[in-house]
Amino acid sequence: MFQRALKSQKLMTHDSPTFAQTSSEEQGYLASKKNDDGSTNPEGLPSADDVKLDITKIGLLEFLDLDPRPTLVFDIESVLKDDFRPLFANSSFQSNTQPTIDSQDAPNPVYFGSEAAAAGFRSLVKAFTQEQVAEQLSNQSITYNGFIWSGFPVRQRWVLVCGSKADAALSDTSTEHAHTYGHTRSHSASFSDRTVAPYQASQATYSRPGEPLDNINTKDILDKPTPDWTVENPIGYMSEHILFARKVDWSLTPLGHMSTWTPEFRQLVNMLMANRHPAAIFWGEELTVMYNKTYADTVAGLKHPYLMGTGFRGPFAEIWNELPIERRGFIEETFYTWTITPIWHSDGSAQLLGLYNAPFETTKEVVNDRRTKTLLRLSEETALATSVSAFWKAVMDPLVDNEFDFPFVLLYSVADDGDCDDRSSKASSTSSDSSQAVKSVVLEGSLGIPEGHTSAQTRLDLKKSLGGYVPALRDAMKTRQPTRFSLSDSTLPSGLTHGYEWRGYGEPCNDAVVCPLRPTNGENVLGFLVVGISPRRPYDEDYESFIRLLNRQLATSLASVTLFQDEIRRGNTAAEVAYAERRRLSEELAFQRSRLQRIAEVSPVGMFSLDSDGTLLEANDRYYEILSLPRDTASKSSWMDTIAPSSLPTMIKGWETLTVHNLPWSGELQLKKPWYDPVTGDMFDNWILASYQHEFSSDGVIKSIMGYCTDISIQKQFARELEQRVEYVFRTPIINRIREVDKVIWQIVY
Repeated sequence: MFQRALKSQKLMTHDSPTFAQTSSEEQGYLASKKNDDGSTNPEGLPSADDVKLDITKIGLLEFLDLDPRPTLVFDIESVLKDDFRPLFANSSFQSNTQPTIDSQDAPNPVYFGSEAAAAGFRSLVKAFTQEQVAEQLSNQSITYNGFIWSGFPVRQRWVLVCGSKADAALSDTSTEHAHTYGHTRSHSASFSDRTVAPYQASQATYSRPGEPLDNINTKDILDKPTPDWTVENPIGYMSEHILFARKVDWSLTPLGHMSTWTPEFRQLVNMLMANRHPAAIFWGEELTVMYNKTYADTVAGLKHPYLMGTGFRGPFAEIWNELPIERRGFIEETFYTWTITPIWHSDGSAQLLGLYNAPFETTKEVVNDRRTKTLLRLSEETALATSVSAFWKAVMDPLVDNEFDFPFVLLYSVADDGDCDDRSSKASSTSSDSSQAVKSVVLEGSLGIPEGHTSAQTRLDLKKSLGGYVPALRDAMKTRQPTRFSLSDSTLPSGLTHGYEWRGYGEPCNDAVVCPLRPTNGENVLGFLVVGISPRRPYDEDYESFIRLLNRQLATSLASVTLFQDEIRRGNTAAEVAYAERRRLSEELAFQRSRLQRIAEVSPVGMFSLDSDGTLLEANDRYYEILSLPRDTASKSSWMDTIAPSSLPTMIKGWETLTVHNLPWSGELQLKKPWYDPVTGDMFDNWILASYQHEFSSDGVIKSIMGYCTDISIQKQFARELEQRVEYVFRTPIINRIREVDKVIWQIVY
């Protein structure tokens, strides 16, 4: 049908300067290999007896011309510049296409019946060239116009495209469409759904500009991966995995012998093997599995090679619960994200032919997420601890949930020489010391270890004991860093882990890590955390980083707890000191007050204290006696009522001086109540001498007014009598005056 459809249709024009640029010797050789009917003469080939013929020296054009498949060779740079004139077209292509010379229609295009079809084919060739050169792929193929076209680049300068005839069902496809298995695309579709990178001229050392095409030998082709490994005699390099797949007796599987595979299925499995990521297909009702090399290494694991060709419902169905993979000499814990794409029949029916599985390993992401959650919860729990003893319990709770990264756990706190019950407070108080002599440790908690086990003793003497993990604890004490050690180490007691209730996968650990818990604000180690390393995870950089982060998190949290305790201790000490100081000051103040009160009680002067409003705050007994006021006076301002009306103006003016001008004041005031001479009983005016002084606060406001008053009634009476006598003297003779003055002086003096 291919020949009928392409009969009398133009392929290319022969006036192209790049078309069939073969040497005269090459043209002569090709002419000598033609029969009268134009076909190649097999008898013209070199004889098998000619052992001196070096097959590697056979020209590429000679090799391609003998290929029964239609083959074209294009210049890569020309194709990328939309110049699709081929450098070479073999006899098979020319006999099928019957090219004619016509330079009037287009600039030497490749034609398939119509310009639209030719444009589609040229688009496919260009996209194919871009993808092949950019990604160095050589086993991609495309179904177009009844042929499966594939090819590969040569020396990054030329691209070779050849076609294999498809079956009858596929050849009935319209020339206006190109088909890939399971999908239908327009004739202008590219070889890949993804965007291909533009070609850039390579400076490869094995390709020289201007090198003749016929200088390339068959080794250049045989070094390239085969475009189709399912054919009977594939050409090109085949990997060990592809060779393994070819050796599988597919006739014993529902897929049948490879010779019975449809072109669509061949194209699918070629795409599968070319995929650099893990991929597999499950085909047919039994979901027979086929997978590529990456899938075998990262997903199939120990099930490879037995998994190849088996059914999903067969004896390997249990692997879908767990995928034990051995890549580093041990069974690993792995996680994958599975994508299943259904493959439907190309006729548009609802017939499901199989499934395309593209798993992506997410082990690193899942494990890191699990570990991050543990660190976050550890941070949250330890942040609530207010003491070192509460800190140990806060450490254990988050580790309970992560059984896969902590197959077993032992947590110790450092005990001082004193009572172990006081170890937390003592440890906190020594957190800033630069030296430490640890004698023993106390078990604070364990996971995965039965109670009473020999390795989980409640107290260990680090200086004398040899049991448990004491040697590892000593080493960690010296390094002050997380230390990895083997559980089969000769320094540890034999059978130390016998009887452990292993967490996680229930498998024994080979190694463990001891983390010395040292607060970041001090040098002393306050505890030890011993954890088993998961037997299904390698102790790689990620695992080591997780242990360092764990140790750092615990050290930071422990520092916060010790700082909190130190702060509380300092606060309590400061409070005690302040209380003692306040008590001392209170006692001293009370003593001073008591002394002042005693002085005031025996003082002959009335002492008092007023506020800025004149209200009496405090006074001694003498004050009340002078003013003749009872102590239970209802009004504290009643002292103003004791002043005689003649002295009120003086008192008001003095009070203004005190409160308005903020100046001290003193003055003589007459009281209303008269004074009686205790000897004669005579009644006289009652006078006092009052003095007032301010007491200011720090902001300059009057706090109180301190004052005192003295009874000057006798002095006032003497002054009055003296005045009367002086007046009398001036009215009597001089001798009598002298006598009277002497008498007055004598009375005053004596």
